[in-house]
Amino acid sequence: MIKPILVGGQALYYKHIFENIKYPYDARSQGIQGTVYVSFTITKEGKLKDTMLEMSIGGGCDEEALRVISSFVGEFIPGKIEGENVDVRVVSPIQFKF
Repeated sequence: MIKPILVGGQALYYKHIFENIKYPYDARSQGIQGTVYVSFTITKEGKLKDTMLEMSIGGGCDEEALRVISSFVGEFIPGKIEGENVDVRVVSPIQFKF
């Protein structure tokens, strides 16, 4: 299987997250840190859909992680199995750390 990737590469994927994530005030004031896991599907057409929370840390971090992943507007190169484009479920960690 070939995994899906954002057109422009993984570095652009992480740059988008880094530049767009906002540490929620409630999480900061409560000292909440950790990793939120968000899953989503990259369709065989290269579109992101069905964003879901997989692991929560609270304090508004979950909603912020979902927001930033859902904000991707770029195309993805779809995953492939035996040369055929396929829908692929992806789990992405989003770290919140002071």
